[in-house]
Amino acid sequence: MGPQLHKRFTDDQVKIIFDLYEKRFITLQQAIQQLGCSRGRFYQLLKEYRRAPENFTIAYLRNYSGRRLPEEVDKVIRKELEIDKRLIEDRNTPIWNYNYSSIRDEAVRQLGYKISAQTVRNRAKEWGYYLPKVRKEKNISREVITGAPGILLQHDSSHHKWSPYAKKRWTLITTLDDYSRYLLYAKFVDVETTWDHIQAVESVISRYEVGLSYYVDSHSIFRFVCHRDSFCYKQVKGTDDVLTQWKRVVEKYGIEVWYALSAKAKGKVERPYRWLQDRIVRRCAREGIKEASEDEIILDKELYRYNEELPS
Repeated sequence: MGPQLHKRFTDDQVKIIFDLYEKRFITLQQAIQQLGCSRGRFYQLLKEYRRAPENFTIAYLRNYSGRRLPEEVDKVIRKELEIDKRLIEDRNTPIWNYNYSSIRDEAVRQLGYKISAQTVRNRAKEWGYYLPKVRKEKNISREVITGAPGILLQHDSSHHKWSPYAKKRWTLITTLDDYSRYLLYAKFVDVETTWDHIQAVESVISRYEVGLSYYVDSHSIFRFVCHRDSFCYKQVKGTDDVLTQWKRVVEKYGIEVWYALSAKAKGKVERPYRWLQDRIVRRCAREGIKEASEDEIILDKELYRYNEELPS
């Protein structure tokens, strides 16, 4: 597509073409070809020409700024950026950077005005609410690849202060399907115990009837590691010579347990954690959540959104 019509012709040139068309000196096809526009655009301009030939113009007049947002939208963006800033400065909350997509979603939820995350990012840079991302080198010691859903389940827990108003930390226990990234299980607990993880296994297997292998870290609930805590006494049993209660339950279902060699090797489950973490902490800050039981409502909403509404 070439330059716009007002950049290729003057008002008088277009008037001459319309005048020739009206007097039937040229055909419709010839007039459209001369102007280089669509049939619909031609008739639109012709209608304006017929209405007032002496005042006809093709000048492009914009009576508003293309980059200007309503004042109430800027107020919401600034308010949400200020909330993020307080969370980042609070070292007890697991928030280390601004989440412009979350702020965008909050503006849409409050006002129904659709904006892009880039618009929020531009405002943040302009107003000083911006932290450059630190790029880290990828050094994955082991990669796990599956070819179908339900084969490998990644299981983990995250212990954080999920609300700036909470007096203590809670633990989020989750189970993720490795292939589809679908979160099969997510629940907050006040104190993390072996029984909580056993209940998670039972819930996933009874509800989805999937799982050939569980992929976990070397947490003491999942694995016995020799000399984990002390060298002051002699241990007869070596690593993996003792079955933990959780592992006994998993293997009783006929499911194999795999262990990640490092935290980076569990990146597939860490990414959903970061997404949930960012959204949940921010929602808790806005709504003044103080207890884990109150946070379950927010968790359910964000879990549904992650599984059902986000593009796969």
